[in-house]
Amino acid sequence: MKKYLFTIHSVTIKGRTWNYFNLVHDFLISILQARTVAEAKAKVSPQNVQSNLCLTFADVLEALDILRGAITIVYPMGLPEYDPIRMELENREDLSGTQAQKEVVDLGQATLWFSSKELIRGKKLKDFLGGANEKSKVILKLSTR
Repeated sequence: MKKYLFTIHSVTIKGRTWNYFNLVHDFLISILQARTVAEAKAKVSPQNVQSNLCLTFADVLEALDILRGAITIVYPMGLPEYDPIRMELENREDLSGTQAQKEVVDLGQATLWFSSKELIRGKKLKDFLGGANEKSKVILKLSTR
């Protein structure tokens, strides 16, 4: 006789019958949406710029790890191969034919622009600003060549 890790109990709430597994699963999904997504969004929020917090690549990876851990908790058996969330977390999502494809900039073709001048790779920003004034606010534009 097999032993299972959970037992299924039926509960009727407002005329709808739920089993215990569905209630726990829905509760975990609500935690994922309320807490984890909010925490990950806060790590990469544009309001961090106003608070003078620098966003690093490590912060982005940490936010992805938080989401990856929450997905593992909610779906312990894993997501199917075709699931867009799984493909995005594994960085193998196919964006061809979508609007999101236009937002992805190839690293080889990416350039930064400041004051109608293309910033040359390898040169420092102070070479374009004309000194080492630390109180300057610079707005750069990322685009392709």
